[in-house]
Amino acid sequence: MRLRIATILVGHEPDAYRLAFEKCNELMKSICPDAIRSTIIVDNAQPRAAVDEISEDLSIVGGDNQFREFSAWDQGLAELHRRRLSPDLIHLVTTAFDSLYVDYLKLFNRDSLFFAHRKRCAIGHIDYYNEPVEIVDRVSQSWMRTAFFFLPAEALRRLRTTVSIEPGESFFTKNPSEPFSKSAPVSERYRQYIESWLTGGDTGQGVRWHSAFDLDEQTLPLFRAKATAILNEHLFSIRLRSAGFP
Repeated sequence: MRLRIATILVGHEPDAYRLAFEKCNELMKSICPDAIRSTIIVDNAQPRAAVDEISEDLSIVGGDNQFREFSAWDQGLAELHRRRLSPDLIHLVTTAFDSLYVDYLKLFNRDSLFFAHRKRCAIGHIDYYNEPVEIVDRVSQSWMRTAFFFLPAEALRRLRTTVSIEPGESFFTKNPSEPFSKSAPVSERYRQYIESWLTGGDTGQGVRWHSAFDLDEQTLPLFRAKATAILNEHLFSIRLRSAGFP
């Protein structure tokens, strides 16, 4: 049996996503050389209506960046449906897949992908906090890093969307010194983790984010967007587990 794998790669700058595509393509050849593969690149700088069919196995579509990689992946999934592609595994990737900790990439191989297919599970690197956090009445301590991971196509059909929340004023304020709303369903410890991570601190594990910024009135929209992405990443794993896909 040959696995059918559809990669959905999200980027925002053509030079960055073209380079990421080349790196990802070479990596996939080493991970599962006999897979039947197709790739959809989602350009988050382009409107949703944009579609460029490069070849039978490669398309570039617009994503509009509403919810960063998560809304972009939904656009990629819509393109898969439009092209009537029926992969066994969906491979979700961002252009940041080879930044920060990357040793986990060496652990993917053909056997692990077949395992994910047979056992109906997602496979990727698990991140965790030193303490449990609470988000939308769910307590959790770990989640799958969404820069590079695989999951059964059935899982995404079950979830329908990779966007878990669309937070607005109920989550955030317009005050950079207190960016989270008091009514936001996010525990205090989780707020501290997010604020520290995005502004150059760490989460107690000695690791710092590569794109940290000072939080002020000018960067508050960026903070809200990045915090939303962090919450969507964590909630995506929670939703997968709840739907029966560990």
